[in-house]
Amino acid sequence: MTAGRQARAPRDGFLDVVRGVATLRVVIWHMYGFAFISYFVAAIPAMFFVSGSLFGASLLRRRWSTVVLDRFRRVLIPLWLFALSAWVLMLTVVAHGDVAIPWARIAPWVFPIVDPHGLGAMGEWVASPLWFLRMLTWLLLLSPAILWGLSRYGGRVVLLGPVLLVAVDWLGRQPGAHVGAVPRLWWYLGDIALYGTFFAVGLLHCRTQFRSVRVPQWLLAAVAFGALAVLWRLTQPVPEGIVNNAQPLHLLIGAMWLSIAFAARGPITRFAARPGPARAIAGLSKRSFTIYLWHCLVIYAVLQFLELHGSAIGWVNDLVYPVLVVVGLAVVTFAVGWVEDAAAGRKLMVAPISTHTWRTVVIAGVVISLTFIAAFVALQPWSGPGNAEHAAAAVYQPRLPSHQPPLPNFVLEDPSRPAPTVPSLTLAELPAAMTAIMDDYVRSQSAPGVAIAVRSLSSGLAWSGAVGTTLEGTPMAVGDRVEIASATKMFTATLVMQAADQGLIDLDAPLPQLDAVPWFPYSDQLTARELLEHRSGLVDYRATDTWLDDPTWIASPVDAVTASGYLPLQFAPGTEQQYSSVNYMVLGLLLEQVTGRSYDDLLATNILGP
Repeated sequence: MTAGRQARAPRDGFLDVVRGVATLRVVIWHMYGFAFISYFVAAIPAMFFVSGSLFGASLLRRRWSTVVLDRFRRVLIPLWLFALSAWVLMLTVVAHGDVAIPWARIAPWVFPIVDPHGLGAMGEWVASPLWFLRMLTWLLLLSPAILWGLSRYGGRVVLLGPVLLVAVDWLGRQPGAHVGAVPRLWWYLGDIALYGTFFAVGLLHCRTQFRSVRVPQWLLAAVAFGALAVLWRLTQPVPEGIVNNAQPLHLLIGAMWLSIAFAARGPITRFAARPGPARAIAGLSKRSFTIYLWHCLVIYAVLQFLELHGSAIGWVNDLVYPVLVVVGLAVVTFAVGWVEDAAAGRKLMVAPISTHTWRTVVIAGVVISLTFIAAFVALQPWSGPGNAEHAAAAVYQPRLPSHQPPLPNFVLEDPSRPAPTVPSLTLAELPAAMTAIMDDYVRSQSAPGVAIAVRSLSSGLAWSGAVGTTLEGTPMAVGDRVEIASATKMFTATLVMQAADQGLIDLDAPLPQLDAVPWFPYSDQLTARELLEHRSGLVDYRATDTWLDDPTWIASPVDAVTASGYLPLQFAPGTEQQYSSVNYMVLGLLLEQVTGRSYDDLLATNILGP
């Protein structure tokens, strides 16, 4: 029966190409994460447009309940296999098997009504694209309302999505509008309005609603959406300069690229109908969900491999990186792609395309990936705020996708490596030795520049030098000011221990109510020791809605602690560990309260002065 239905409904080459391009863009985005990539082909809006088109086409032949159950089967069976594999790896690699399985966190991997999350940095990487399934689940459940609106009001109902999105975006920016029980409520509602719009456009497309729209009209629409996108980008906050982080901008960019695709529909359809491309496009389309599910795990594995075994020459790793990712995706697709066939009721195929086509796809993937490296080098000044600090890191610490999981740390200890030896140097030998060390560090760690000073306890400054450039591209100088960032946590911890020695702080007693943040809700649930060890469960301020909507709203430690206090704890205090700068901001406010002195005064008097 399934085969017969598929025979009566041949593949739409246009939709396959749109989905294939979107899938490729998602992979490249997660590989490199530079802000400018998000302006090229809004991938997730395109995917929901295709989902709506295919969903509507199926409704022409079958009942709604049958189609929805079919869609869930196609999604959940591959997800369950991926979830089993991912959790086995996370429990083995991240937790080393010494952890109780967090069943509550596993539930969304079974039915993604909310965003699935994993364990540690690896878990955030592996789970980072799965929010798409949360959104698909909600749209499938809400599809009767969308269908009713389209049947009652026609294409005009699509306009409701942008209107709701702007309203929700405005509400989400109001500090007093946060809902403690559902801290990301406005973002989730914005997702429904944003992607529901493209899902509804897909439903209209399957009903041939756009056949009368001509190429010039599509191009005019693309120009209009593009102009509105530029206006929004110039006048509204776009966290980190990333399209995905500003939902109205995401809608405009998505509409612009979809209009361009419709304008080029004729050439795209003809290209997809040619025998060679048709087989490759159809085969990759049958494996698009496998690629989407597994690509972040492949990327994470490649990054770990390069960190431990990569070349000391940075540009060699840049070249090897895309090759390993594309080959890894090909291996995974061969190994588990057949599950998509089983879930869809198709004939099981290990390789839906020929070996020759796979070779072509691998080469094309590598070439396109390297093109993005070149584009980044050319467009770096425009790549958006928040990216310059990671520009030189390239493949080692790529930015993560929308919904902002925390940046991972790829520095792993390799027990097989011998400990470094420190040679005995004379003062005459010191400059050449230190310059060689700095040159090696800049080359091997992709650091833009390094400045070092060596101080002799007996004679004072012995030597200083600098190599490389600043983040702005100017030559690094010894006198340049460099943000030391979280190195200050050592100072705060020292001050806390001094206060504990003086009896001003009990490390294991619940915190007192903070005078500086009287509305902070977790004081009586946390201890100073849990804060020192990052075992409080407090969300880092850079992961709060307040920061993501507009970083300028957080201008002080009080602002950061307040923003974190709006959100529920990530876990029960003391049960897990998660790095969060808010822990030490709370400690700084506590120090000021129990000593009656400012943090600057404590720092100067107790640490920097002595």
